[in-house]
Amino acid sequence: MSDISTTIGGLKLANPIIISSGPLSDTEEILQKADTFEPGAIILKTTLLDRDYKQAVAPYDHHKYPHLLNSYIRLSDGQMHCDGMSRWSLELWADWMAKNHDKFRTPLIASVAAVSLEGYIEGAKLMEQAGAKAIELLLACPAAWFRPFKYCMTSNPAIVSEICTEVKKAVSIPIGAKTLPWPSAIPRAAYRSIGL
Repeated sequence: MSDISTTIGGLKLANPIIISSGPLSDTEEILQKADTFEPGAIILKTTLLDRDYKQAVAPYDHHKYPHLLNSYIRLSDGQMHCDGMSRWSLELWADWMAKNHDKFRTPLIASVAAVSLEGYIEGAKLMEQAGAKAIELLLACPAAWFRPFKYCMTSNPAIVSEICTEVKKAVSIPIGAKTLPWPSAIPRAAYRSIGL
């Protein structure tokens, strides 16, 4: 049998198939089912610290908080997107992961969003301590409630660089960044800061 193992950002994977943050990584039941197919890794559904949920999401869409449901939202610029934040805060995911990560053959990667630099650092540390094998930093999402925050879903390469640099200093596990592809200065800033 061919060896299709790979290493991404220092994380050794049995194969290059990664289940991204989304509907296939949103609940314990779905994660267990995904694990049976033995992907290379599974990225948990993106979420924030509870205080960030309260600050960003609750005022904008209070009827959904704290059990944010997947739905389609039309933005003021005519764009439509699917809102799919996790129903669990980072604190709940960390508690679950600390109790369950050893039950999975597949490496579990945490997806962290935040409204401040401190939130990214705290969230990444929390998930590392809980047993995450790597951290994905969500730096690109068109959700309207993230737009007012300087450190959330930014298109500023300097801020992307700052977040990636500081989180890399704060944790010892590999990190990656989900950024906008344009302008190209944004993913380049993340790439240089992470040092892949």
